[in-house]
Amino acid sequence: MQYSASYVGAAMLTALVLGAGQASAATLVENEELELDLIGLGEVGLVHHESHETHASANANQVNVNLARLAGKARWVDLGGLIGQVEARSGEAQLLDAAVYLQPVDVFRLKAGRFKVPVSAEVLVPASAMLFSKRAALVELAPGRLNGAEVTLSPHLGDTAVELRTALFIPETPEGDVAPGALAVGRLAVEGPAHTWLHLGFAEHVFAANEANREPGAETPRPFEYERQLDAAIMFHTEPWKLHLEGLYVFDGPEETKPYGAVASAAYDFHVGERILEPAVAYDFLDRGEEVLHRGTAALNTYWHSTDLMTTVEYEFETESGHGEETGGPEHTFSVLLQAGF
Repeated sequence: MQYSASYVGAAMLTALVLGAGQASAATLVENEELELDLIGLGEVGLVHHESHETHASANANQVNVNLARLAGKARWVDLGGLIGQVEARSGEAQLLDAAVYLQPVDVFRLKAGRFKVPVSAEVLVPASAMLFSKRAALVELAPGRLNGAEVTLSPHLGDTAVELRTALFIPETPEGDVAPGALAVGRLAVEGPAHTWLHLGFAEHVFAANEANREPGAETPRPFEYERQLDAAIMFHTEPWKLHLEGLYVFDGPEETKPYGAVASAAYDFHVGERILEPAVAYDFLDRGEEVLHRGTAALNTYWHSTDLMTTVEYEFETESGHGEETGGPEHTFSVLLQAGF
């Protein structure tokens, strides 16, 4: 068995715990013209990890700062707003989101800046609403956050809510003088019966330099690792159930591979006095083309003060194999997590 050990400070989490539950303190300004909110989220976990790949041993305890985020939102009524979010769990501030949006009416929004690419439904789940300490493995295939512009239409067709998002994103590091193109993205979400949401996301690399624009013998630029992908999901979220079923398929991965992944998760809420107990289970897999990852997770979330203060006890089983051959694992991870926010 292999164990890993490291310790990091948890001062930010302590501050968040002291402020947890004071949701009103997050609203800095609220009047007929302007709403200004400040949001904080922190998570610390005690982790015990076992790997059967080697027989080396070390200390078993690892303390991780999984989240240390601060976000600000400003909204001018009937006009638009600003969104910004930073992450500081590594000790250095990292910009996650920075966007401005124009929304003169409820059914239309134009947004530009850095924000989540709306392909994978799993990626779009807010960190504060995650059931487990990790997102599903399929997010490895999905684009995360990029700079771009997006138009959102949110009409209601009778009793059915619809959201249509179209966007263009530019790559993080354009490759030299060769036109890197952009990532064109479309997302359709439809609210079905009984609070069921159907999600369909698609992305494709467009406007890249073609053969006529490149030097003879030059390789095709690949600023996006996965240039064409499709994601489909069904989500059901109403008291007391939360269900999530999703699959993502890549049409043209590197070296002619076609990676794909899927996840299924379920959770059920029990009210015990003022607390909520939420057992949750999930299974997900990721086929990278050469390796296949399988992961099973079981967790018990306890909400002590609404969703502002939460503890989680979690077990994760993970194994990797080639097509027909075992390449790694199994790995076992036991975690105790504390999350607080305002």
